[in-house]
Amino acid sequence: SFPYVFDVGNDAYILPESHEAREIRIYKANDYPKSWALHKIIKRNVSAADTIILEFNNKFWMLTNIDTSGGAEHCSELHIFYSDSFDSLDWTPLALNPVIFDSRIARNGGVIFENNKIYRVFQIQEFNTYGSTFGIAEITVLTESSYEERIIYLADKIIKSDVKYNGHTLSIQDNILALDKF
Repeated sequence: SFPYVFDVGNDAYILPESHEAREIRIYKANDYPKSWALHKIIKRNVSAADTIILEFNNKFWMLTNIDTSGGAEHCSELHIFYSDSFDSLDWTPLALNPVIFDSRIARNGGVIFENNKIYRVFQIQEFNTYGSTFGIAEITVLTESSYEERIIYLADKIIKSDVKYNGHTLSIQDNILALDKF
């Protein structure tokens, strides 16, 4: 689940969900989107979910949901790391980690780049409901020592219809919008 697809140069990469293996793995497209091969395991012995890697201000940033208790609860803590390379084995954690400790907004749901701004999609958790819908926050500060975001959209407050939207991830690439629904 949560396959995060990103480009570096002319190559496409994917970060699939691999928390059960206690690793963060990067796969490279051999024949996009049909065929992928393991490129590198960039973190081991970590219970991380919904990992995103993005390039910003000449650095690569990894935003991931880590369960520091060692279990499988990936909704409460957002951790950020940075490196000079997207496939580095040496990621530096922000001293503020976890930068968000709130099960209602910490879990990644995607990322949107628009007009030189970065928006983090987050999954909205409800009591006893995983990923009931999503929200969007503009990342306003992302540095080696600081992180701030401002919530700009909550799907459960905006989407009005006879059918409740039951999705929790959103992805946009090359003007294609993908929403999950369950």
